[in-house]
Amino acid sequence: VRSTVATCLGISNSISQMFAKRFKLEKTMFSNLSTAEGMCPKCAGTGIITYGSESQSQITLFCKDCCGTGFDKKLQKYKYDDKSIQDIWLMTIDDAVDFFDGIDAKVFAILKSAQNLLLGHLQIGEKTSHLSGGENIRLKLMSALTAKNPVIGIDEPFRGLGNEEIFMVIKALDKLVDMKKNDNCCRQ
Repeated sequence: VRSTVATCLGISNSISQMFAKRFKLEKTMFSNLSTAEGMCPKCAGTGIITYGSESQSQITLFCKDCCGTGFDKKLQKYKYDDKSIQDIWLMTIDDAVDFFDGIDAKVFAILKSAQNLLLGHLQIGEKTSHLSGGENIRLKLMSALTAKNPVIGIDEPFRGLGNEEIFMVIKALDKLVDMKKNDNCCRQ
């Protein structure tokens, strides 16, 4: 329920830290995790509200109070370059690349890599449960690109992808193989 594009890319903490540093407040103030100060009290930071019980049919809706971001609406008053943390969560990766250029080099590089894998249309705060199989595979590939593991398993990396997306995934896999080869050469 809490897994988003931002958490999969590993940028959610950096974004929270960026706001905390700017406003000299605790990082939990800009976190939507359960029990954090910045979580929406209506949906407990999940961004969704579920009606009904598990034994009956359920309806799941985006929380209107936080626009599905999971952040308390009181955070709207804290702006970084005219954007609140909710505004950033609602940005697409394409928009976020422009926003973070010159603000945070690490977040920018991660977003740029995601954009190169044709994920620019995804929202930063979008739930991973709402993504297609191809989108999820490319997000997992992003994690593999930064992982220190010597072995990485990828199951059906081209399932649900079009030709352009397959080409981009192959380029990323080639880059990953080259990086791992170089890492192994340096260790020996």
